[in-house]
Amino acid sequence: MKTELNIFEKIDMVDKILQSGNVRQIDLIIEIIAINEHIGNYFITQANSIWLKPLSDRHFFKNAPKICQIENRIQHYFWPQSTYLARIADQEPDKVCEIILDITDTDNERIHVDFVEAALKMNLELSEKIAKKELIWIKKISKFFINYPSTLNKLIQKFLASEQNNFGFQLFTALLEIQDDLR
Repeated sequence: MKTELNIFEKIDMVDKILQSGNVRQIDLIIEIIAINEHIGNYFITQANSIWLKPLSDRHFFKNAPKICQIENRIQHYFWPQSTYLARIADQEPDKVCEIILDITDTDNERIHVDFVEAALKMNLELSEKIAKKELIWIKKISKFFINYPSTLNKLIQKFLASEQNNFGFQLFTALLEIQDDLR
């Protein structure tokens, strides 16, 4: 009779798979992650870029969660997948950019922070592709809830310091329009 592994045994199993770099065990990883979100968070914080393609092939990054409104509170949940993309963006910039552009639209500001963090680690051409997606999102919202403006400001500075300063001004103007609405 097969006994169910406890959380520590599952984390140990994930560690062994990560150390081996055996991406053929991706289905087992996804199965474990589906059972326990804490193990999923652990995997995402430890995994390196060799896991990007197998995870992407299994649509692991497809559907970003939206914000959750409970009574008068709005919650912007962390999404380990976007955190992982931001963390490895400098290692696989082309693939990360492609994945971010393919992720379903979300109103979750934390995920947009991760998108901008990823763009900051890429060359200007890829950064601009992500920034265009962000510009569309910015024009749809009426206010910010967390640190998105300060993160976006870093991307604006990146564009303004380059020959892409026109795009930096577009982002800056969109950001100011929302800030004006808050007054």
